[in-house]
Amino acid sequence: MNDKDCHEVILPNGMQITLRREEEKDWREVEILTRRAFWQIWPDRIEKLRGIGADEHYLAYTLRTASEFIPELDIVAVYDEKIIGNVMYTTAYIEKPDGEKIMVINFGPLSVLPEYRKTGVGTAIMVYTIEKAKQLGFGAIFFFGHPEYYPRFGFSNAEKFGITTSWGVNFPAFMGMELIPGYLYGVTGKFHEAPLLSSVDAVKAREYDRTFETIPTEPVMRMFGHDHIPFLHRIMNLPDIVKSLHTVKTSLNEWENTYSMWLSDKYEKNFIIYSYEKPVGWMKLNGFDGDAVWISMLVILPEYQRKGFGCFAINCAEKFAADCGFEKTCIHTQSDNIKAQGCYVKCGYKAIEEYECTCGDGEKLIGYTFEKKLEN
Repeated sequence: MNDKDCHEVILPNGMQITLRREEEKDWREVEILTRRAFWQIWPDRIEKLRGIGADEHYLAYTLRTASEFIPELDIVAVYDEKIIGNVMYTTAYIEKPDGEKIMVINFGPLSVLPEYRKTGVGTAIMVYTIEKAKQLGFGAIFFFGHPEYYPRFGFSNAEKFGITTSWGVNFPAFMGMELIPGYLYGVTGKFHEAPLLSSVDAVKAREYDRTFETIPTEPVMRMFGHDHIPFLHRIMNLPDIVKSLHTVKTSLNEWENTYSMWLSDKYEKNFIIYSYEKPVGWMKLNGFDGDAVWISMLVILPEYQRKGFGCFAINCAEKFAADCGFEKTCIHTQSDNIKAQGCYVKCGYKAIEEYECTCGDGEKLIGYTFEKKLEN
């Protein structure tokens, strides 16, 4: 592959990623990220998929050998020599009332590694592949997706074009876009995607899923690594988090520098909380050179708050501290962070000290120190 096959993109957070064609050596890595991106434990989904949380990785595996597959539009996003996103395209057609078939294309799955969600990776992939599809001479795209997300790229409800699904209906998630102006002029009919997309074999998908590592059904705590910097940058700049912690927004570069300092600090440990292979929070421990381990930072994504992840993280911190020989753990919090205080009390902590503090945003507040004796 030469340099002309690669396209560099700067994301809104400052990351520079490379977009290029998927290669055979990438296949397993792409399937792993696709599995992680789509894995969801919803009862109806589990029932439909015969006990697994996703079949999109099996779909990616089978699509590459389908006659409808378009290799030129099988694109991966690469950052720090790691594949963090992928999209695949296939040919499809519109069947007119008279039986004539008008070729269009379809895309999916579109996958982004969970640690890099909402950083602009998916947007970069879509913008690039839409333009590439135009250059390749394709006339239109139709697909099924989130109607709140895809209109930003120029997609509209397929009803606008007089096109229905193969079973004759329209709904907001069924969208389309002309790539060649006027390509669909006078065209009405039904959209037919590649058969593999609409009839994934659930039994074969489950069997294929067994060749991958098992995804934990319970929350997991993992040591912080370089892969987590974009997630940490995103979570710590969320308005709700900035407000509750009284911090200020920070750049990705600042977190890169902070990570470099963490690597040399033997008295500090950072962890990422996972649920079904998706990062949902961050916890920092320090004080390993003193008489207590301090939970100096505990942040949970807003959509995962009040679901037990805070207590899970605190329990993990206590076990880690006890295993290191400590007899107590402590936590600081501001007086207006009522939710956090409720979590600490629920986990058996008691307020032992009140003090004045100046927050990261400059506001002066009352702070509390919470403490818990550990049972070794």
